[in-house]
Amino acid sequence: LLLDRSDGVELPIKFIPQYAGCYHCQIILKSSCDVRVYEIECVVNTDDTEAELEFLTPAYQTVIQNIPI
Repeated sequence: LLLDRSDGVELPIKFIPQYAGCYHCQIILKSSCDVRVYEIECVVNTDDTEAELEFLTPAYQTVIQNIPI
């Protein structure tokens, strides 16, 4: 969180996960007189939700199944 400070600097980071999940990472910044370690956590969710329902029932019988949303 950069709070409009004139001495702040942006550090662009590109994160391209292949799978959904929780990724824990460290960003290490080093200089000749300082070392800073930033721990970040990225949570990736899937974009599309897909479900499949399969019912087996005798012929001419009614099947009722409530589907929670």
